[in-house]
Amino acid sequence: MEVLDYDQLVAEFESKLVTQLRSFGADAAEYLEMWVPDENPVKSILNMVEAAEAYGRSDIAVRIGPNTLTADQLKELVAHIGKLGRADVRPDNGQTVITVTEIGQQ
Repeated sequence: MEVLDYDQLVAEFESKLVTQLRSFGADAAEYLEMWVPDENPVKSILNMVEAAEAYGRSDIAVRIGPNTLTADQLKELVAHIGKLGRADVRPDNGQTVITVTEIGQQ
């Protein structure tokens, strides 16, 4: 499963707002056409999971930089994701990878 780089996707989205007239979504995954980043990273990452669900995906993995979420925000995000699927959180070279499986099967 491909791991999406959240911080890179947000930066690309913001750049495309200035340089493109349409199709701001990420090139990494087609279902991200439905995703719009939120200033609140908890809502933003949750929106990614919901976009994957709407597209019929059963799983998604997202890499998050060390300064993107506080420990409390990560707990909040995992609690929200638990309503949509099964979340697994693991460290990865100073970053965090959240893998959500069984999306839409809860």
